[in-house]
Amino acid sequence: MVASPNTYRPIVLLAGQDALFAAQLAAALEQRSAELVHCTKGAVIAAEQRLSPDVLVLGLGDGNLETVRHLRAMNSTPILVIGPDGDSEAVSTILDAGADDYVRDSRTAAEVTSRVCVLLRRPSDSDHPLQVGALVVHRQQRDATINGQSLHLTQTEYRLIEALARQPGRVLFHQDLIDHVWATTEIDTHSLAVVVCRLRQKLRDVPGIVLETISGVGYRLHEGPAVPLDDEESVGRLQARNN
Repeated sequence: MVASPNTYRPIVLLAGQDALFAAQLAAALEQRSAELVHCTKGAVIAAEQRLSPDVLVLGLGDGNLETVRHLRAMNSTPILVIGPDGDSEAVSTILDAGADDYVRDSRTAAEVTSRVCVLLRRPSDSDHPLQVGALVVHRQQRDATINGQSLHLTQTEYRLIEALARQPGRVLFHQDLIDHVWATTEIDTHSLAVVVCRLRQKLRDVPGIVLETISGVGYRLHEGPAVPLDDEESVGRLQARNN
């Protein structure tokens, strides 16, 4: 359905793709009541500052990592990177630089549009910080501190701790965390475990904060020592739901 003239139309800024793909994406987004603006990769930073788009779609190329880092440092606008096939480590590098999602060049404009719409549906970060014991997650600054000292998180680590701190003490399933942190199907539970390990290293000297693994299920963040689930049946139910 196309929006009426008085309805807000999200702006999607596309940089670095050819004119044919841009036209196809523009047509697909029009069906979702969104507007596409196309620019070269070299003009993306100036265009972002001028337009304040709702989502950025960036073609992968030389200097792309630095461009993503620069854009992420400017604000929290969701960034979708389009790039070639690669292993999960290469994808993780892009996401760690600040991208919110990664899709392959082979994806159609319709598929890219669906991923853009997922990013458009994400709730805006609140200015209100989250706190779990001595840990404070600053959603406006996209950082976390202990007694005022920054943990110096990567963007991926920030998104993970922010998801966990939203619901302290609650077990969050592997796939739910992957969906929140990466918004992509290209990441597996091993990649999630690597980020959890890095985050634990940064939390190791924080008294009273536990990032706990629930085997076969997911993770939870809470104060104090590890708190066992009530019984084996509870763990079994969680594992069944996660499968």
